[in-house]
Amino acid sequence: MITNFLFYQFLKPLLLTEIIEITAALVLGYRDRDSLAAVALINLITNPLANLLCWLGAFLGVVSLPTMVFFIEPLIVLGEWLLLFYTLRLNPGRLFLLSLLINLASFAIGWILPWKGGIGF
Repeated sequence: MITNFLFYQFLKPLLLTEIIEITAALVLGYRDRDSLAAVALINLITNPLANLLCWLGAFLGVVSLPTMVFFIEPLIVLGEWLLLFYTLRLNPGRLFLLSLLINLASFAIGWILPWKGGIGF
């Protein structure tokens, strides 16, 4: 039971986010090892945190899940942008655009895929 919970609430979203956001970074021209590693490692921090906050907010009945996502996702974009800039020291405007676009990609695809179905999981 706990393994299903951990898989569906944390591991599956993290795996999907990693696949989507690394692919989006590649499409956007970030092909060097440092950039791709930064995207992957930053997601190891921000994705579980975002999922935990969304789950806690919905579980405790503080606010609905869509409301939590609406407030948390912009914070994730900003947080990832700051971490990308701190680690890569590239153009901050381009890194903000990277953060915004890869998060939009993972958000859009995650919204479309069924929570417990989708791409063979």
